[in-house]
Order: sequence, then structure tokens, then C-alpha cells
Amino acid sequence: MLCLSIRQPYIGDIVAGRKICEIRSWPTLHRGPLLLHCSKGGTGNGLQRGAVVAIVDVIDCRDLDELFEWDLRNVRRIHPIPWRGNARFFKVPDTLIVLLDEQPVLADCS
Repeated sequence: MLCLSIRQPYIGDIVAGRKICEIRSWPTLHRGPLLLHCSKGGTGNGLQRGAVVAIVDVIDCRDLDELFEWDLRNVRRIHPIPWRGNARFFKVPDTLIVLLDEQPVLADCS
């Protein structure tokens, strides 16, 4: 599955359901499940650094004049997978993904 590294504290806000949009300097055509990797940089928030920690669904990408807003929904925590991050998409084998629970964390865009 495709994965994206996000610095702390932003990834913590996404996983907690407080942040449902990710701003990037590049657009994506990807829609559907995307793994989130907690990068080693940034301030702590309780998530394992240098590990894949969640799955989200990318439902849209909007152009904001030189920046792009990725619309994220349906956050699901997974058992952390130690992995080296990347500045762009990278792949993590699906066989390593284990959900922490069966209940998705839902966020409201409003």
C-alpha cells in the first residue's frame, strides 16, 4: 500500500481526528487508502517515530494556488510498523498491516 511520511505534531492531529486536510506542495491523483508514517522529526505526540501508524482514505485533492489540500477521512490506527520514511509516496507491504481495532476514527470537515 502507498504510504506518506508526515511530521509531528501534524500526524498526531490527523490520527486524533483534529486535522482532516493535509497541505502539500504537490498534488496527488491517488484516491482511497493511504498509510501514514510518523517521521522522526518534529515534537513528540505519543506516536512511535519512524513507524507507519495509521491508514486514511484520500477523497480529494484541491488546488490552492501553488499548494494542494488533500482531503483525508476515515482514520484507522494500526500496530506500528518500523519503516524508513520518504519525502514522496513509498510502498509498504499489505501483509504487515494490522488494525488496532475494527472501529474507524471519524472526523467532521466542518
